[in-house]
Amino acid sequence: MSSTDQPVVTVLLSVYNADAFLSQAISSILSQTWSDFELLIIDDGSTDDSLAVARQFSDPRIRLVKNDRNHGLAYTLNRGLDLARGEFVARMDADDISLPERLEKQVAFMRANPSISICGTSIRFFGDVPAMDVLYPSGHETVCCRMLFVNSIAHPSVMLRAETFRRLGLRYDPTSYAEDFDLWQRCTDCMRLDNLPEVLLLYRISRGSFTQTHREGQALSVAQVFRRQLSKLEASTDDATLECHRAIGIEEPFEHPEQLVRVRKHLVSLWRANQRLAIYPPLAFRRTLKYYWEIACKKYCGDRRVSGRLYPCRELGTTSGIPAVLGRVGECLAAVARRRSQESEGAS
Repeated sequence: MSSTDQPVVTVLLSVYNADAFLSQAISSILSQTWSDFELLIIDDGSTDDSLAVARQFSDPRIRLVKNDRNHGLAYTLNRGLDLARGEFVARMDADDISLPERLEKQVAFMRANPSISICGTSIRFFGDVPAMDVLYPSGHETVCCRMLFVNSIAHPSVMLRAETFRRLGLRYDPTSYAEDFDLWQRCTDCMRLDNLPEVLLLYRISRGSFTQTHREGQALSVAQVFRRQLSKLEASTDDATLECHRAIGIEEPFEHPEQLVRVRKHLVSLWRANQRLAIYPPLAFRRTLKYYWEIACKKYCGDRRVSGRLYPCRELGTTSGIPAVLGRVGECLAAVARRRSQESEGAS
């Protein structure tokens, strides 16, 4: 820690019943190539041996705080923001692992880009799933536009500028099951966000880590965030529109052509609304809409000729050329063109 006892980074680690993995998480922070930090561990009323595991570490950079009872993640993180002494606050979950150069690279990025107040990274899934890299978008405008459809910042990978959050009074919403997505969405209105295009955190996926109650609560919270953002674009927020909007950002395939038709209509309506209201930067917004339209066409698993016919769309910037992401759609269009040519020759 620095001689002034004010570290450059506060690593904020909320803990609740994580004794099985906590030692790995703490060790990954203590092994960082960047050493000027405090590790602020807040135990949120654990009933297992999490406190005992944390107390096994004698590093003077560790500050261990205990809530009087279990209050939940958002409450604990807000308390951590109030207690943090660092210029930057880096998030960390009790079952994840930060790669050794994570803090060093994020500090360097934040210092080189003083206009950026939130910096995430790409992550790698591990645990009860096959290892897989999840690459998050980079560039403030792209991150903000993608945030309309999906959470574009990996919460446990985040480093944020503490002074900006204090000055603006920004905090997690304790009533939300999607507290990070909700916060990042609000942040897009008043600060700049970005991601380092590099995997710097291992994100553990454990079976049964999220109860059905939490899944339902999260779905409702995400819908609330979508509703708020769509309202800014003066778009409909009825159940059908929200379901269509939600489906755009998830990996589930489209099985019916009507879904693809609805997606196209929805994306075009968002483009026209932004042309009128100027909520998002127009070029980045159009690129984002085009990106999700291409993904939607790829996800459609029915008659490829349907997505091929729908794909060209002037508003979404898909009037010519078929990108590789569409795969067989391009082949189908070529086949249709050949058949029409043969039919025309036969008729003559």
